[in-house]
Amino acid sequence: MTFVTVLTSVAIGMALLSLGRLVLGPASGLIELACRVLAGMVVLHFALTVLDLAGVSWHPLGLWVLLLTAIAVAVGLALSSGARRPKRGLGGRESIPAVVVTVATVGAFGWSAWTLRSVAPDFVYHWGIKAKRYAIARGVDWDYLSRSWNDFVQPDYPNLFPDLYSLGALLTGRFEEHWPMTVSVVLFAAIVTTTYALLDRIGDMWLQVSGLVLVGCACAAFSIGYFQAGGIDLGLALAGLLGLWLLLPSSGDQGDNRGGLGRKDRALALGFVCAFAAASKIEGVSLAAWLVLAYCVTFRPRLTELVRLGAPLALVVLPWAFELMRRDLFQRSEAAELTAQRLWDVLQAIPQGFAQSSWHGLSWLVILAPALLVSGVVRPIGTVMCLQLTFFLWVYWRSPVEPTFYVLSSWPRLVFQLWPAVVVGLLLAAARSVGAEGTSEELPADLRESPLE
Repeated sequence: MTFVTVLTSVAIGMALLSLGRLVLGPASGLIELACRVLAGMVVLHFALTVLDLAGVSWHPLGLWVLLLTAIAVAVGLALSSGARRPKRGLGGRESIPAVVVTVATVGAFGWSAWTLRSVAPDFVYHWGIKAKRYAIARGVDWDYLSRSWNDFVQPDYPNLFPDLYSLGALLTGRFEEHWPMTVSVVLFAAIVTTTYALLDRIGDMWLQVSGLVLVGCACAAFSIGYFQAGGIDLGLALAGLLGLWLLLPSSGDQGDNRGGLGRKDRALALGFVCAFAAASKIEGVSLAAWLVLAYCVTFRPRLTELVRLGAPLALVVLPWAFELMRRDLFQRSEAAELTAQRLWDVLQAIPQGFAQSSWHGLSWLVILAPALLVSGVVRPIGTVMCLQLTFFLWVYWRSPVEPTFYVLSSWPRLVFQLWPAVVVGLLLAAARSVGAEGTSEELPADLRESPLE
């Protein structure tokens, strides 16, 4: 990694946080900070999409002006309004074990990513190729995607990550894999710190640290061993965790024990999380749909909340769908006959997918997703996880690809997209169950009581 790449990565990171702050306001905690990172990626992707639709090339000078302006405006707003004091983060003597776990897991994955030892095959054969082509073309290379022999790069996939990966090459004049790897490390770090912040609500240090060790070490082992650096699944796993947080029941419209988020702010934050998921990958579109559905059923939002929830999602999905239809890029494959035998073959292959060594047996925890439906506190995210699992099974059933091969080649990483949210949800539900028996008085209000029960 060259010195120029390091400086450019820092500048892009500051710009993403600044863009996130401009649309969601200042962050007061670790989870809100993760939300702003994703929101910044969505805003940057939307800006590049607008330029592409307008026929304006992604000139490096213009991009530097955009990024530096975003940083300057965000800094100016912070100075004029006064910095908000962050709520409890990874600080204090009681947080030392959590800090050790965070540094160890993020450090291990960061080392494997930056030394290119855990690069995702999809980055080599898909996302990285797109990013290079976009950087050369200074925009989405629709001509390249439209050629029939390039179907292997999935021309109908959303473009948020190729756009983001190409940014480093556009700003420095050369493509280096270390910038995309840095994006993956940031997403992994956000998964670990978001897990810590969610478990911090429990009030039981032993349960918090042991849960963080379980999630952090399992995610690190899988991400290193299954080569996730440069892939997209880390982003979807983070989106699921943030969805869990934003779907926790609220005791009121304002100041609702989630870093001061009101209903409108929560709707907007969830809208950006859904937009990030939908702009990342095809299965992210279904995840976004289930999150929106769960929010609407759980909180019965007003019209203003629906607008805040749907606007970010519409701004990324509609231009993408428009370009695909205009250029006829939707990949059409003949659906398999929906027979009982094929369904049985899929169901027989699922245990083999769970048994793959990359998960060391921990992937089986995902089958406990229906248990989340028992607790009203985590029932919304439990519903989302169950619907997404059902969607995965439906795709396997209707696909013409041989089922055993299809399941074994994709099931471990699909599980990873859901695993952190399911495990953290189970821990929160368990903590609430203990609190209901009177052994814990430190639970926040929205874990002690739920409007869903």
